[in-house]
Amino acid sequence: MVSGRYKADGSLEDHGRLSVREKRWRIEVPWELSTERRRFSIAHEIGHILLFDAVAENPQLVQQLRGRELWARVERLCNIGAANLLMPAATYRAAVDPLLPPNRRTISAMAARFQVSLSAVARRIAEVQPEWSVIFWELAMTHPKGAAWRTAGLQHRGGTSFLPSGMSSSRLQPDIVSQAAVAGEASAQNVLADLPGVGIMEDAWALHIPRARNELIEIEGGKNLGQPERVLVFYRSPTKR
Repeated sequence: MVSGRYKADGSLEDHGRLSVREKRWRIEVPWELSTERRRFSIAHEIGHILLFDAVAENPQLVQQLRGRELWARVERLCNIGAANLLMPAATYRAAVDPLLPPNRRTISAMAARFQVSLSAVARRIAEVQPEWSVIFWELAMTHPKGAAWRTAGLQHRGGTSFLPSGMSSSRLQPDIVSQAAVAGEASAQNVLADLPGVGIMEDAWALHIPRARNELIEIEGGKNLGQPERVLVFYRSPTKR
């Protein structure tokens, strides 16, 4: 571990660095990160190593992997690899099945067992259990349409429908996102959702995740994003039951 590099606003500049020293790969992660974040960062960098090793004999491909044009895609691919390394699908599914439907106990137990963040647990549940979907909401204070809880860019839902970022939780009836932000969690048997491709959320449950310390948790669109305040909403669609 190393001391992290900071931006002018006091936030961490990066979550991990990969280099080669004496013909050996070297992974460095800031000690300021949580244990869960450090584990994910190391797994993420291992993904980079595997990619570079796979194309090592093709200098042109190596150069492309290092280029800005593919940077966001490569980062996303390494995040997927990290999730599979830390939470293997079969093992994860066997562990989470007895704990469903999702609730605070489920999320906390899975986070402790696999030593990952609550957000990582939620994403992985939706990946290995297609019956469940999860939507992430973030508190947007400077949105052009006003401060509100709004859909974030990272979603895990069944089907191919696209859910835009920036949609207000006022589109939910009842608004269990705002309820969870106040009470810590909220649930409803049915939620009417004025969201593309959603319509009705069955067995909906929302959990508020407060903003933790200033560390990176996502990479979207080629930008390092700090950890925001979030509410995650699990639900089932009528067609999935």
